[in-house]
Amino acid sequence: MAKTRKSGWWYPYIFVAAFMVVLVANGIMIYSATSTFTGLETENHYEKGNAYNTNIAMTRRQAELGWQVEAKVDPVAESNMGAKRLVAVEASFKAKDGAPLDGMAVRALFIRPVQPGHDVSIPLVSKGNGLYAARAELDFHGVWDLRVVAIAEKDSYQLAQRIQIP
Repeated sequence: MAKTRKSGWWYPYIFVAAFMVVLVANGIMIYSATSTFTGLETENHYEKGNAYNTNIAMTRRQAELGWQVEAKVDPVAESNMGAKRLVAVEASFKAKDGAPLDGMAVRALFIRPVQPGHDVSIPLVSKGNGLYAARAELDFHGVWDLRVVAIAEKDSYQLAQRIQIP
């Protein structure tokens, strides 16, 4: 004689299956969290925190100068370097009254925000009429932070912007 099962005999399996789904989802999230973190953090955070008021004063001084600064980065068409990218960077500097600013030491810094060790710093050459330019070889395409730093006899200026290299 065959035994018949009671109705609802499978209900406990629903709870076991639901907990298994939760465990699998948590396992995937734990693996993703531990395997994708680059470990990138702010270097010299203590010193940067101590220099906070100095940075605010420098920002105010920069605003008082009223310089009109524009930077442009374009990929070089004949760039055939595989994964590396050759880019042309130009920076234009004008005084508050619109007069071009020449005779400065200008440097462009390309900072990779997610991969340390690939930053590039190049001096920009004066082309006259407040225009400074150079070419740079970058390791990757994608997102970069561009900082253009200009130092004149008495003043300095820094332009920071995020750029996309195709």
